[in-house]
Amino acid sequence: MADTTKDRTTATATTAIGQSVDCEERITDADIEIIILPTESLALYESTIEENLSEQSLDTDPATNCLLNEGVDDKRNDEGSSPNKAMAKELKHLQKRIRNIRESIQLSEASLSDPTNWNNNGLNAVSNCVNEWRSIVSFHSSEDDAFDSYELTRETALCVYQLVQMAMQTGPLKGSNAGYFKRCGSVVARMAVTFLHSILSGDATTQLKFSKKQVEAISNWLSNAEKAVAANKPPSKSSAKLQQQQAAASSRKASKQSSKKKAK
Repeated sequence: MADTTKDRTTATATTAIGQSVDCEERITDADIEIIILPTESLALYESTIEENLSEQSLDTDPATNCLLNEGVDDKRNDEGSSPNKAMAKELKHLQKRIRNIRESIQLSEASLSDPTNWNNNGLNAVSNCVNEWRSIVSFHSSEDDAFDSYELTRETALCVYQLVQMAMQTGPLKGSNAGYFKRCGSVVARMAVTFLHSILSGDATTQLKFSKKQVEAISNWLSNAEKAVAANKPPSKSSAKLQQQQAAASSRKASKQSSKKKAK
């Protein structure tokens, strides 16, 4: 059963994002790429107010993050039905991968200010997780009529949404509310448009189990990003300076790595 699920997940994710054949391998590579970038200490961003998603703030208390509360799922469904072990294992595995990506992004925040790094090492990793979740939902919701009612299902859906939101508040978008693209420039906004279109490439309330408010929030982010693309403005001076600094740093790093390979 586990092998079948893995094949199903990989195939669906590949179709949705048009990337590598092995989705599991792609995410692992992305995680490693992020971790080796220059690091800086940052506060842990967390979403805490689900009902006000369009203006949702990020909490700095790790204890409020559903992704960090490992081992608490076993007793949550004592009063009602719970997912079978195979399903629960899949959901917990996805939550672990989401947590790893969040931590990697936080450790690499400075480097992700470079739009190319942000797109390749941030947005792509998030897209892979979203598409794995889409695949899990597609399979299990058709196999188990109670899938939507499980606490673990609802928790995972929220974790996926929070990851998408984080992607819209990191890298060149750091320091802004999710959906604010007036300072980042049209290049970054265009990357966000492509990313957000992939998230909403279907009925997100059905395929991703997002709430109507969550879907509305993402739709608003997409609309704002499209407006920024249409405006075709350059990034603000501060954003441009930071992006250029990180692009130069990435170029120097790539040059050093290339020199080391030639020396060998």
